[in-house]
Amino acid sequence: MGERYSRRASPQMPSAVSYNLIDKAIKIRCDSRCYHTCPVTMPGRKPLPTAIKKVKGTLQKCRVNPHEPKLDGDLVEPPQYMTEGAMAAWHYALECAPAGLLKKLDMSILETWANAADLYRKAQAGLNKTGLLMKAPNTGVPMQSPYLAIANKQAQIMTKAAAEMGFTPASRSRVSVAQHASDEHNPWDDIAG
Repeated sequence: MGERYSRRASPQMPSAVSYNLIDKAIKIRCDSRCYHTCPVTMPGRKPLPTAIKKVKGTLQKCRVNPHEPKLDGDLVEPPQYMTEGAMAAWHYALECAPAGLLKKLDMSILETWANAADLYRKAQAGLNKTGLLMKAPNTGVPMQSPYLAIANKQAQIMTKAAAEMGFTPASRSRVSVAQHASDEHNPWDDIAG
């Protein structure tokens, strides 16, 4: 009864050593004087590229990253190894994307999206033939179709790649592309001034 229990640090409470490490990391970040070259990464939302900000109409001078690389050359032709379905997905994406959004450096992410779209369509065609369940070859027990796992994985890949390129419905709803002036002359413009 008279025993004293020593108070140990619980796993939820950080020790003095971990506080020192956190203080050191904050000091490193503050001493670097430049957030972009800081060795400590901060959690949170990934910054949007300037091109997407321009298309959305949210670009402000104070939010422009002056160190963002300027890319040249638009994407045009898909790689030669791609299947017909993947090439069709590639051309579809280029046709539907806002002008000047996808550059040559974005080829790998668009390539990933196009290949995943092709494999997704093939898996869906296989699912339409076999259904969600099929009999196991050795036992005859009903099992999930392997096409379902392929379709689900390719859908995840497509969604991640689409989010990187600004193709998701949420990002598309925030995009406002400037209308090009028509070539036809409107006589009311002269009157209205």
